[in-house]
Amino acid sequence: MAIALRKQAETAANDASSSSGVSYSDAIKDRLTLERRKAAVRRTGQDLSEDTEAQPNLKSLRDKIMPVWIGRSEQPAPRLSLQPLQEWEGYVIEIGAETFSARLVDLTAGQTLEQEVADFPLSDLSEDDRKLLQVGAIFRWVIGYQRSPGGTKRRVSQVVFRRMPAWTKRDFDSAKQRAARLFEDIAWE
Repeated sequence: MAIALRKQAETAANDASSSSGVSYSDAIKDRLTLERRKAAVRRTGQDLSEDTEAQPNLKSLRDKIMPVWIGRSEQPAPRLSLQPLQEWEGYVIEIGAETFSARLVDLTAGQTLEQEVADFPLSDLSEDDRKLLQVGAIFRWVIGYQRSPGGTKRRVSQVVFRRMPAWTKRDFDSAKQRAARLFEDIAWE
């Protein structure tokens, strides 16, 4: 069908350019517009032979041509990937004017106890993570290579605080009641 349309457009373009001075690209645009109009009329069931307004004037359609997008309109955004070289999990022990201190567990080395203390600049935190900064807040620190969709590689250091749901008084009361029931069910000898 595309080949037939191209041949029709070329024929129309040659005829139009030889007699009226219309360019080849204008003739193709006009022909495609006419074909779109015919397809729309076929879908709606209108009769073009009786409706003189429905038969477009090709020269007047030249300014009304809209581009056609072929493909997916909602393609997923390219994603960055992170290849970790070193990871720690820690909790905040002190907050200063420009830095905060934390105790860290080296996850890469397989440690289970916090054996390291580090200071981090507050400027390294995102606005969302700054809102979560408080003594006792748990976070993860990752150093690694970040790759862009284009293949660019760069070394990054990223601190991300855990986003946990807030505990309510009702949650605490429910946990206390469950703990009391479990304690009562223990068979002491």
